[in-house]
Amino acid sequence: FFDKLAEELEKLLEEEKAGRISQAQFLEQLELFGKRMADKDKTGFETPAHSAVYRYLAALLGEDTARAATTKLFEDPTLSHTLAASNWKRMHDLHPEIRDLLRKLLMPLAGWERSVAREHAGRILDILVKN
Repeated sequence: FFDKLAEELEKLLEEEKAGRISQAQFLEQLELFGKRMADKDKTGFETPAHSAVYRYLAALLGEDTARAATTKLFEDPTLSHTLAASNWKRMHDLHPEIRDLLRKLLMPLAGWERSVAREHAGRILDILVKN
């Protein structure tokens, strides 16, 4: 959802820069983007990252299990401390450690085998980096 929205926003910015739409039209479209994001995020989680991880897990595990797993993931002290750092996304050498931590957390939470948890940990890390 957010990748598609980012694409649309980029196109809108290009059109505004090129003068193909007026400033009023640009602002109107920007407001619509905000409404779409607010409407899309009815998950009950505080941040876009939490919501995106929840939606990913819900597609795999069902809503109840995904909600519990997402809550437990973000309650983990090591993970929450790392994600609270403003520059963690740019610290690429830290990403393998985060992926390993996610894998370790996901195995009992989702009931996945190590290899399955590793695959999904990588995807969740990508989601966290993008959000």
